Amino acid sequence: AARPAPGPTPPRGGGELSIARDGGNDAIALANVRVAGDVFVKLGDGADTFRSWSARVDAYFRIDGDAGNDTLRLADVLAENLTARLGSGNDSFHADRVLVSRKLTLLAMRGADTARLYGCAAAEAEVNGGADYDVLYLGANRFGRLNLYGWERIV
Repeated sequence: AARPAPGPTPPRGGGELSIARDGGNDAIALANVRVAGDVFVKLGDGADTFRSWSARVDAYFRIDGDAGNDTLRLADVLAENLTARLGSGNDSFHADRVLVSRKLTLLAMRGADTARLYGCAAAEAEVNGGADYDVLYLGANRFGRLNLYGWERIV
């Protein structure tokens, strides 16, 4: 499905936003929002999907995938710090035009994972493939410092 065209500045939420799910196959979307504090997303076990687009997080943005074959997709996201921890399972992480003013951390953990970073920027990026056969796709990114390890294939 096509994303809607960017609109006016999204409404600003205050404080912290926490989303926590237990087992099950959950689908969560966080879109067209600005959060003045931290955002914590815990998907729980199961084949979960998390999507975020046109979002701004003025502090720390953390996503935990836990066990299961999870899909995380971020597009047009701004954050001060971003950590995505995929957990165990054959996971997929896609980041398009994600801008992080400080540190971007991707921890793929266990499972045959695939990650794609395209048009992203951060002062520092740590991208860890973890265990098993993992594939990383990179394109048109700008990182002040980039640490890559644990990937069996980088394209």
